[in-house]
Amino acid sequence: MTMKTARIHILTPVHVGSGVDFKGNFEYLFFEQEKIAVVLDQEKVLDILDEDESMVSSWVNVIDNKGSLLKLLQQRKSNLQPSDVALRELPVRHAGLSAKTSLREQLHDGMGIPLMPGSSIKGAVRTALFAQFISKNDNLVKRSENLKNRRGYYGDQQLIKKCFGDDPNHDILRLLQIGDANFERTEVFSSDIVNLFHDGWGKGSSSRDKDALQFIEAIPAGLECNTPVSFHLDEQLFKIASDRRYFLSDISQLQLHRLIPMLNEHTKGLVKKEIAYWQEEGNPPVLENYLEELDKLLNI
Repeated sequence: MTMKTARIHILTPVHVGSGVDFKGNFEYLFFEQEKIAVVLDQEKVLDILDEDESMVSSWVNVIDNKGSLLKLLQQRKSNLQPSDVALRELPVRHAGLSAKTSLREQLHDGMGIPLMPGSSIKGAVRTALFAQFISKNDNLVKRSENLKNRRGYYGDQQLIKKCFGDDPNHDILRLLQIGDANFERTEVFSSDIVNLFHDGWGKGSSSRDKDALQFIEAIPAGLECNTPVSFHLDEQLFKIASDRRYFLSDISQLQLHRLIPMLNEHTKGLVKKEIAYWQEEGNPPVLENYLEELDKLLNI
């Protein structure tokens, strides 16, 4: 087994969702002056309210009547600080966050550390390998029998088997293990919603809601971390597996000196396709900043 350590450097904010949307004024609070959102620690909130029955009732009334929980807590503690009620504190990079806004949570581990799962990273590797396989074997894609499942419906199962192996035991990616990537912090970012309206591309979820934003907890650009990567074949076993054709696909493509350049080329291709798409759409002005960032990524 060859064990390596991969250094991950975040180029743009990365969000791996937990599936939870925090509700403002209930699960998180926004301290506007400090520009900090805090995920609420319910025990800390109860400590400030002294678990007084009337104050707890006031808390419930605030939630039911859409009042301000922050103001209620400030009444109980005049010099209230974000850390006084925080399970974790999140710097807010963009304006517009309020008690009416939901906040999408970034996935964390059991210790509350922001997490990019190894399974997610490996899934991206799998997608890149599959895309490379398709580009090099376009003749297979042109044959209809490779595009259908046993019931005759369109599916990718046959192509996946030809790319990775007939079953999980013979899937080449069982040889590659990628550890979870843990990062030191997250921040809150806003994401514009862009749609095609009758008068062209513009911001908003609908023609009536042109100011719609999504607020997302994400790992910020610039952070780095190390994560273990292991290739489970030494040179002798590698030769035996190849000679006996235990794995039908080329397992040498998983060796890091080949894998990493392939991943870079795949990502570069995705960015080029995205740029080309918006060029065909006339480079909508509403996406000016986004398109500039794509150019920067392509250069990197």
